[in-house]
Amino acid sequence: MSQMMTSESAPAEVEYETSGTRLPRRRSWPLALVGALAMVVSAVGFALVVLNGEERVPVLVAARDITAGEVLQLADTAEVLMVVDDRLGLIEADAASAAIGSALAVPVVAGTPLTEGMLSGSAWPESGRAVTTLLLAAGQFPMDAQPGWRVAVYVPLSGSGESEDAAAASGSAVWSFEAVVLSVTATGEDALFGVEFAEEDAASLALASLDGAVMVALGSNGSN
Repeated sequence: MSQMMTSESAPAEVEYETSGTRLPRRRSWPLALVGALAMVVSAVGFALVVLNGEERVPVLVAARDITAGEVLQLADTAEVLMVVDDRLGLIEADAASAAIGSALAVPVVAGTPLTEGMLSGSAWPESGRAVTTLLLAAGQFPMDAQPGWRVAVYVPLSGSGESEDAAAASGSAVWSFEAVVLSVTATGEDALFGVEFAEEDAASLALASLDGAVMVALGSNGSN
């Protein structure tokens, strides 16, 4: 007779032999991207540190909007610290005296760094022209006068001097001259005008009284 088993046989434990070689681990791309990003951030940070370490010098910027043809005044400028690049031609504050009094060749918006290329390279004023300022009271000038306008200034006879001779020669009770407005600075209800005019009128203007002077705008062709 076959012998019956009275108890269940326990399953035999099977041992698997493994070699010393490990299976390759799957690369974590998100971690790799994070690492690359960290390197980029570090490089940018280092560049900023280097830039911040460069010497900054005071340069001139426009303190207000300036139109083309206006004469640059010290009050039109402000100083800011910037890293100077010779290729830009920035005007350093130490060289402001060389720029003040020059005419702007292009319009400039407030806050814009001033460069040598923005200034007129030609001698100014041109030969045969003169520049001065006229302080006129309210009612003696167009209220919306702007730089670039062509104007005529009519001056009553002062009783003596070349202005009277010039007016008498023309048979008029007033002497007048034409000019181009370079700048307008409001002083309360009055206004200070920077004007460019013919040099031949300079002597007569110096002897004229502006108390009763009147400025009128001229058309582009010189007509009223």
